[in-house]
Amino acid sequence: MDSVYHKGSIFTIELKQRIVNSRPIGVINFAAQKQMSQRERYKQSFIAPDARILVVDDNTMNLMVAVKLLRDTRVQVDTAESGKECLKKTGETFYHAILMDHMMPDMDGEATMKAIRNQTRGFCQKTPVIALTANVMSHAEQVYQNMGFDGYLAKPINAALLEASLLKYLPQELIEYTAEESASGKEEEMDTVSQISTARKRRVAVTADCICDLPRELLDQYQIDLMYTYVHTKEGRFCDISEIASDSLLSYLRTEGNYAHSSTAEPSEYEYFFANALTKAEHVIHITATVDLSGAYPNATQASRSFDNVVVVDSGHISSGHGLMVLYAAVLAEKGKSVEEICAALEKFKSRVFSNFLVPSTETLARNGKVGGFVNKLCTVLNLHPVLAMSRNKLKLWKIEAGNLHQVNKRYVKKLFHHPGQIDSRLLFLTYAGCTVRQIDEVLAEVEQYIRFEKVILQKASATVSSNCGIGTFGLMFVRKEED
Repeated sequence: MDSVYHKGSIFTIELKQRIVNSRPIGVINFAAQKQMSQRERYKQSFIAPDARILVVDDNTMNLMVAVKLLRDTRVQVDTAESGKECLKKTGETFYHAILMDHMMPDMDGEATMKAIRNQTRGFCQKTPVIALTANVMSHAEQVYQNMGFDGYLAKPINAALLEASLLKYLPQELIEYTAEESASGKEEEMDTVSQISTARKRRVAVTADCICDLPRELLDQYQIDLMYTYVHTKEGRFCDISEIASDSLLSYLRTEGNYAHSSTAEPSEYEYFFANALTKAEHVIHITATVDLSGAYPNATQASRSFDNVVVVDSGHISSGHGLMVLYAAVLAEKGKSVEEICAALEKFKSRVFSNFLVPSTETLARNGKVGGFVNKLCTVLNLHPVLAMSRNKLKLWKIEAGNLHQVNKRYVKKLFHHPGQIDSRLLFLTYAGCTVRQIDEVLAEVEQYIRFEKVILQKASATVSSNCGIGTFGLMFVRKEED
């Protein structure tokens, strides 16, 4: 069973079969069969009017669902909205089974279950406690057994599996079967239910905002899904990735009077994105651009609270510097590292990534509020070109170069690579927005005078990044060697 918030539930059963006759069976109308199956209403398989259970969940909607699912079984159902309320009820009443939400504030399900076991004057020290969880994983049964739970059910709760689970723990003398099945037949059904396997998933998926500026082949190689941002122009709002490209945006911006700015997706949009990612992996690490320049981190973090297995990381970088963080995480995930190990490694790796940009004109930065009007005028009059670099999660002025761009490019590269022994020479990103082929060739030739990288990736900046930095901007992103 695989259940993901916003996506629903998938039940997978594998049956080994042998071919007894290879003759074609003819045409099957699957659409008609689906319509027939949808007409069939689920009927409860037993009644147990003398059985009593307690459902514990801090979400009143979940409590209501559980009560309605068990209504036709005539089981007596009590509810509690917290661990504290649960302990009050188990101290007063005996229950044949307890359904316990794992993730609750103040006292979670595991702590409440252990408190029940140690409740000196309670009535439910030996009552089976079944965990309710939205954190579905391939080894969930073993995980919850290790915690001390007698079993677990995945949310959203399915009526058939809920009944099957209760049949396993309720005393047989309290159960009256409504179907033409014996108790032994039900035991066989429970054996089948316990063998339902979750479809294979990756242990950890790494996702990122689309402004990480990584080439498609690397995204495909490491199965990295991207979350879109929005680009706003006078013509309307466009979704970066699917509705607007960097080249078309820069062409639009070359016309005087045209402008563009960007915005991040809402938390509800991130929720759907994470739900999709969790259909492919047990855990998700989402890496955002630096919080200093993007609203992605707070929005993604808010959305992640709807899930038990989504972690959001602030990369502390933008553009392909952000992308280097994403690549590093994806490589670690592919090696089988845990979420905790990857997050700890990213925190150390962050300071080794160097993100920087040479901005030929401050006009776009001024229009988007990144520099003041006076600074913009000063740079224009004196022919100054700022070099911006990420430092401690903030984009700061690193250098100011003056003069024509050909000379400026040479001085910029020289200052970056004057200590080549400190740089990891395996990979360099040259990420650009509207640069000419000649400009890119000149920069690469200048880089080779100081250091030869094993691989150089020429990457067009995303439409979002281009809308914020302006035409002709480029950056050289690389990793420093680890200090001894």
